[in-house]
Amino acid sequence: MPFKWRGGNIWSPLEKRPVLGGTDSDGSLIYVGRAMHEGMYIPCKIIPTRNYAAVSYAGEEIPVEAFEYLSGKMKHFQWITAGDGHVVEGAVSAGDDNGEELYIGRAAHDGSVTVGKIHPSHKCLYMPYGGQEIPFHFYEVLVYRKRGIFTSSADGSSSESD
Repeated sequence: MPFKWRGGNIWSPLEKRPVLGGTDSDGSLIYVGRAMHEGMYIPCKIIPTRNYAAVSYAGEEIPVEAFEYLSGKMKHFQWITAGDGHVVEGAVSAGDDNGEELYIGRAAHDGSVTVGKIHPSHKCLYMPYGGQEIPFHFYEVLVYRKRGIFTSSADGSSSESD
């Protein structure tokens, strides 16, 4: 299987190739996850060294205890610049909001690079940070490619080669 969502919680270590999403302002590593909230899977950030995970929802950062973390070989993932709700082919879907797919993204804020949810119809990424759900119109989207090597051109577009 190319990548997998594995069950976890804030008290257990992440095993079997967790996908790194960024770093918090204190230097803690942030991993890619999703959690059930209001009956829907929503992308979440996981910070194992602080026994913490959270989703962003309805304007707030909401801590969660149970989650699923993304597991796979990092060489098959790349962060690609996007904005205004756009995602690219191969974007990793991690949930939905009333039937609309939500994707994994990240953005830089206050000395961190934090994982959040890309909500296409809202034309932004929402980041759980500092107790709030913070919108960003420019962000990076997590993309999965089963084979090949990513290359990036000067104009910011991305392609795959074997």
